[in-house]
Amino acid sequence: MVEDDLLIRGVNTAILIFSGYAMAAGECGAAAWDALKLKRYDLMVTDHEMLKASGVELLKKVHAIRPRKQ
Repeated sequence: MVEDDLLIRGVNTAILIFSGYAMAAGECGAAAWDALKLKRYDLMVTDHEMLKASGVELLKKVHAIRPRKQ
């Protein structure tokens, strides 16, 4: 979960954990990028407008190092 708004990030994180998901949460695209370089995740939920890197910029970086399998 990548979301710069603390309240939204907290609510979404709580809902996903309550639903049984193991997860990590970060406040900006730069922090998420650092986490993604260390560990592989199955799903990423990201805000669009964030400081340091937008959700779109983050997705472009992810796709550059992990192209979609066909």
